[in-house]
Amino acid sequence: MINWELRKMEGYTFSNWAGTKSCTPELYFEPTTVDEIKQIIDKARQEGKRIKVRGYGHSPNDIACGDEYMIYLKNMEAVINVDEVQCQVTVQAGCSLKTLAVDILPKYKMALPVCPAVGEPTIAGAISSGTHATGKHYGNLGSYVRSLKLLTANSDIIDCSEEENEEIFRAAVCSIGCLGIILEITLQCHEAFQLHSIAKPSTFEEILTRLDTFLEEYDHAKFFWYPHTEKVVVYHDIRTKHQPVKNNFSWFWDRLIGHHLHEFSMWIGCLFPRVQPFVNQMMFRLLCDSTVERVDAMYNLFTYYCLYSQDVTEWAIPLEKTADVLRELKSKMSLNPEIAAHFPLEVRFAKADEGLISPCHKRDSCFINIVHFRPYGINSSNDSYWNLFQDIVKKAGGRPHWAKDHGVTGKDFCKMYPEWGKFCAIREKLDPSGMFLNKHLERIFDINHSKKDN
Repeated sequence: MINWELRKMEGYTFSNWAGTKSCTPELYFEPTTVDEIKQIIDKARQEGKRIKVRGYGHSPNDIACGDEYMIYLKNMEAVINVDEVQCQVTVQAGCSLKTLAVDILPKYKMALPVCPAVGEPTIAGAISSGTHATGKHYGNLGSYVRSLKLLTANSDIIDCSEEENEEIFRAAVCSIGCLGIILEITLQCHEAFQLHSIAKPSTFEEILTRLDTFLEEYDHAKFFWYPHTEKVVVYHDIRTKHQPVKNNFSWFWDRLIGHHLHEFSMWIGCLFPRVQPFVNQMMFRLLCDSTVERVDAMYNLFTYYCLYSQDVTEWAIPLEKTADVLRELKSKMSLNPEIAAHFPLEVRFAKADEGLISPCHKRDSCFINIVHFRPYGINSSNDSYWNLFQDIVKKAGGRPHWAKDHGVTGKDFCKMYPEWGKFCAIREKLDPSGMFLNKHLERIFDINHSKKDN
């Protein structure tokens, strides 16, 4: 039995990484066993409380916030099994991507198939939100899940895979945390490899003109555009067996000098939006106007320091519409020079998958990520930039990244996802009382909590 006085915490405040969203749940728990989690669920069911399972908290929106019970699985990060023949690993849900990629898999000469830009999130949080990396022939992280264990609102444990409870599995590999609590995940890995990465300057039209060739030539291609300029940084990443060759000066520049210079330049841009194009031009020349070549592990190349507080929105559009969407965005932004469009605008790619509400559901996708920084903690308006961008990607059939800022609700999702109704039916069956909902999820599912209570 749980010693409630030791396991619960009152007055705990959760805040996301950017400091933009926070909450103070009634009770906060850090369980160490599945039995403890079951007891928390039983207590919540008896008292009519909701449960929110938090992860690392990197999302800029309030998807991880909850006012009643909050659970953090930081103590449940063990390796359950490693299958070196099938190249698969089974871990508890609280294991972080960094721990998996850096501390566990290299021991078995294995590697993550893809790696996102931020490595600290838990494996369960990452797959639940549709976290992805880049590469036309590589899916998001959830597409490499081979099985998982899901603890539901009535304390049942459901084993899910393509062979067992297949429909629940397709919902759970990108579940936005509303089906239950993921306990364990079996992930398909790859044989260990390095990446030979070349980052070099290019131009907006050059990369869009040869986009198809670019995506076929390189395993993990992506590019960054500096808004209000013609400047682009392209990343050519090819898998290799060569030994790592690191650039320590680059790390020093990026983490120390680059951080402070970037924050100061964004502060100037926020105060005087019309100088942002000049800021973007200047920073490109300082940071990106030369070719940089490295050989290293994917984790070291793909993850990066996110600098400081920021608002972020990201949408997945059909791959074939990439060039048209970016050209339209650039054209409309040129007519609105007062928009303080911070750099960089990040463009990545992912293969279609079968997750019911995965942003890549049944279509190859281009992810476009835009950022509005909050230098020194100041707030400045990004509404004009956000609205312009979202109008364009929405018209192109875009789907928002679940862990980023967006204003989309259930009525919109019905149009975006052909199996939205099926996902909602699975959610209502597994959690009829809404134990795993929060205010964010109510907006997504277009649920009026006060009406439901009555």
